[in-house]
Amino acid sequence: MLSNKIRQKLADFHRQHLHEKEIRSLSYTGTEKGVRLEDVVAGKVIEVNEGKFLLFERPLDLLVSSSDEIHTEYLDSLNYCRQQTDFEPHPDVRSILGYEPARICFLDIETTGLGTGAAFLVGLITWDSGSLTLRQLMARDYSEEAPLLAYLAAIFDRYEAMVSFNGKSFDLRYIQERLIANGIPYFMEFDHLDLLHEGRRHWKHELPNCRLQTLEKHISGRERIGDIPGADIPDAYHNFVKSGDARQIKDIVHHNALDLITLVEVLSCVLRRPPVKKGAIKQ
Repeated sequence: MLSNKIRQKLADFHRQHLHEKEIRSLSYTGTEKGVRLEDVVAGKVIEVNEGKFLLFERPLDLLVSSSDEIHTEYLDSLNYCRQQTDFEPHPDVRSILGYEPARICFLDIETTGLGTGAAFLVGLITWDSGSLTLRQLMARDYSEEAPLLAYLAAIFDRYEAMVSFNGKSFDLRYIQERLIANGIPYFMEFDHLDLLHEGRRHWKHELPNCRLQTLEKHISGRERIGDIPGADIPDAYHNFVKSGDARQIKDIVHHNALDLITLVEVLSCVLRRPPVKKGAIKQ
């Protein structure tokens, strides 16, 4: 654990280092062939000391018609799990219950792969001003990963609890490795709830698998049509960087947004279900 003194030094560093020099409307030029980026996603350019990247920020009601239900169910489920006495939540779930919604962050990332890859899209859902807000940080080419991560580190300072899907094995580790690779002195420390493990605890005997989209269909009743497969995302991004043709970027951004919305819905469901005892098989 980092000492309070070191935490303060890191916080001061990011407040000084990540001053937003310029925010302006997107004016990214694509090639003569294909689709330009500004024609498929609306965002704004953020400039920090390390460079520039693109930020999308949207309320959930622009993405799903059931946004009001998602907001209400999330808050109600948090309050229910804190107050109910019928069951003891799993320790991983209990670790986030002490935080107000404004201190909890949902995270999902898209990358170019393992090894020397890059995190080119980081999606967050957070509770801001009485509602859930989606933020997506995108590197338009490989050089924009560093400013994206620097800005992300400053955002992370606002939160104490993290919710992810397979984040313990992938998302958080990947981001930490990329922070180090880009020379950004930030060390992530969160109470972390990984919903992959919760999904397996609750539904491994009910569903054919516990992939996020399987849980989405089972819990949310939503089945994706025409969604870009996760395995195709790295090549789609490489093609965009090489050609400037952004036709698949819209699909990637939408895929990431739906993953994040599903995380909120899965958590709301988990918060109302007693943990399955080890070895028990639900009929």
